[in-house]
Amino acid sequence: MILSAREICKAYGQRQVLKRVSLDCDKGEICGLIGPNGAGKSTLFRILLGLIRQDSGVLSIPSDTAKPLGGIIEKPALYGYLSAYENLKVFAWVQGLPFSTSDYRKMMVQVGLDPERRDPVRNYSMGMKQRLGLAIALLNQPECVILDEPFSGLDPIGIRSLQEQIRILAREHGIGILISSH
Repeated sequence: MILSAREICKAYGQRQVLKRVSLDCDKGEICGLIGPNGAGKSTLFRILLGLIRQDSGVLSIPSDTAKPLGGIIEKPALYGYLSAYENLKVFAWVQGLPFSTSDYRKMMVQVGLDPERRDPVRNYSMGMKQRLGLAIALLNQPECVILDEPFSGLDPIGIRSLQEQIRILAREHGIGILISSH
């Protein structure tokens, strides 16, 4: 098991957002979390990624790697004035990761983007931005990727294309994928 959460609870003041939520995700498995807006999906994902703490419950991420999880919460936070290469380089630098041109090419091909493209990402479609966000989430070679509403704002072709990329990551790379959707 890459990721296991048991009886996770979280409240903001008097508002109980998560009440005894449990889930598991294993290598190569794609798991979905479905619920309406405001149901607590993003809150749970923030807890799983260590961005906020749960009030109670147990989170287990049995891994020997320094950063076993990667993720995108809501929309990917990209620097619109930078190219894809520059965005990836900045995010690698922030995480203290080495990053070369060959790393860039490999990453872009892995998520289905053209490594020759050099224009600012503000020119990218929403689907392309989602793919670049996925590349950023994969920078530290995580065992599990958490994607919060990755299909939001995409057209049907973009949804199918991103779904196929996610299947490839799970099937061919053995990455656990946890996806939320409403």
